[in-house]
Amino acid sequence: MAAFRVLAGAASLATLAVVAHLARRLAPERRAFALAAFGLNPVALFQSVGSGHNDLLVALAVAGALALALAGWRVGATAALALGALVKAPAAVPLALAVVAVGVSAPRGRRLRALAPHVGVAVGLGLALAAPLPQPTGSHPRDARARDPRGLARAPRAWPAAPWMRSRAGRSASCRACSSPSRSCGRS
Repeated sequence: MAAFRVLAGAASLATLAVVAHLARRLAPERRAFALAAFGLNPVALFQSVGSGHNDLLVALAVAGALALALAGWRVGATAALALGALVKAPAAVPLALAVVAVGVSAPRGRRLRALAPHVGVAVGLGLALAAPLPQPTGSHPRDARARDPRGLARAPRAWPAAPWMRSRAGRSASCRACSSPSRSCGRS
């Protein structure tokens, strides 16, 4: 847990540095306000850093993408947003908006050529970073029913025992952890 807090704190400081850069570039007279608005925000300070949430990584990705886009590196901004979307799914919204903005801003005959590198970077990063992770299988009662059509499979603890998951004797399936007839022993 401490590693997550350190990572969240580092992401918060990095986001603060990006906000300072953006404020200096866009509104130098409002730089102190921009730094205070993000840096002294109790949600960022106590809730996100204090409990090690990954929301600050997404904030860093979005702020970094804005800085990259303003510097003219639009494909880099797409890559930053794609990395943010891999951390947390709601970050896919600014990614989609950025890709749509690229398509709309391109001349009519060159939209596909303008979109190709952005879509390629986003999909490539997604495949390269998410594909090697193990994908869960067989954890839903529907999967157990497909493997055991006669209804002999045991129900996972989180799901109530449906009629098709009961044993032949009509009793609920036993606990997987301790083999007791009760499904609520608390071990599984």
